[in-house]
Amino acid sequence: MKHLSKIIGLIVIAAAVSNCGPVKFFTKENSAPPPPVQPTPEPPLCPAPPCIVSPKYTRTSQDNFFTESNKVDILVITDNSGSMAQEQRNLASPLNGFIANLNSAGLDWQIAVTTTDVCSISGNPGGECVKMPDAAKGRFIGPIQTTPPYGNQYIIKKSNSQSADEQTFSSIVQRGAEIGSGDERGLYALNLAIDKRDTDNAGFFRDNSALAVVILTDENERSVGGKAGNSNEQQPLENFDLPQPLIAKMNTIWGGAKPLQFNSIIVKPDDQACIDANGFHDSPNHAGTIYKEMSDLTNGAIGSICETTPGSFANTLKQITGAIQYLPQTKTIVLGYIPVSQPTISFNPPQPQITASWVPGSNKIELSERPPGGTTVHIEYDYDPKVQKLTASSGSQKLAAPQGSILPSTSWE
Repeated sequence: MKHLSKIIGLIVIAAAVSNCGPVKFFTKENSAPPPPVQPTPEPPLCPAPPCIVSPKYTRTSQDNFFTESNKVDILVITDNSGSMAQEQRNLASPLNGFIANLNSAGLDWQIAVTTTDVCSISGNPGGECVKMPDAAKGRFIGPIQTTPPYGNQYIIKKSNSQSADEQTFSSIVQRGAEIGSGDERGLYALNLAIDKRDTDNAGFFRDNSALAVVILTDENERSVGGKAGNSNEQQPLENFDLPQPLIAKMNTIWGGAKPLQFNSIIVKPDDQACIDANGFHDSPNHAGTIYKEMSDLTNGAIGSICETTPGSFANTLKQITGAIQYLPQTKTIVLGYIPVSQPTISFNPPQPQITASWVPGSNKIELSERPPGGTTVHIEYDYDPKVQKLTASSGSQKLAAPQGSILPSTSWE
């Protein structure tokens, strides 16, 4: 019986061995798997603390909503400082052709006028601001010496009488003996006009309407463009004096649904004869470099303030009207910032027939055709805040945004 048990046991062991396959034997040295390979450690982000680590670029996005509309709201910003007295007289008659050009273009237009005078807002806490405490500050002006001087009742709406519209416009643009602040701030005035869109300026910034701006001035922003020619010329720029924050602000408020175009009638930076003609005594003239930059960023037209004869100035007005006429049907998307690489672009609803192109170094995207009304174009991209003029330079006067204003949603230095 013992022998039988041993035989059965051997049979079971043999069967088990045959089912499991060959048996592998390990020595003590190779009985454990090899240890995992350790990755090479990354270099520290901050090799010499203390330091602050921040991303090089900022990611942002914007949506542009396209509508079918020929409505254009036109804001004229006129320089009413003492140096513009002669230009005011010279421009009065040629400006009448502006409304005729708008009517010929078939636009549903309305016009409002404000001045470059924001005196008492900031800068010059004494001196001329004490003498002239009640500036326009972005409010719409009426004909000179009217009461009240400001209000949305002075918005000029297209009527059936072109001559009446031209007469009203001329009476408002001409400022006669009025002398406003010599601290001209056209972009600042535009910021304030936008901030008053639901109060003093209600009814001007219409839905589904483009915004065209025309500035007439013989100086730069803050007269000298923020540059210090000498100690008496230093006028530091503030955030409301800069082009890029204003463009980003427009996109923030209207979500890309209100195209912006800034047209300039200025002393051109490359026109030395005009620069010399507008300087006097020991106060040299300063070309409108800030306004030219704003026009370049928004596809606006640029004319010369020195072209005062009816024939030459008429060509400038036609150029500006042509730019405004194109605005409601624009195929250009203006970005708030300049991308560092190709933006990501999508359409809702999809528009496979439309292509989009971006020129490196620009803030514009050109579409092959205008999307149908109701289309939203979504754009995402990275930008480098350090190489863009998003804030006033360090050391300049800082100004808190007026109550009700909206600043662009980005990181401010």
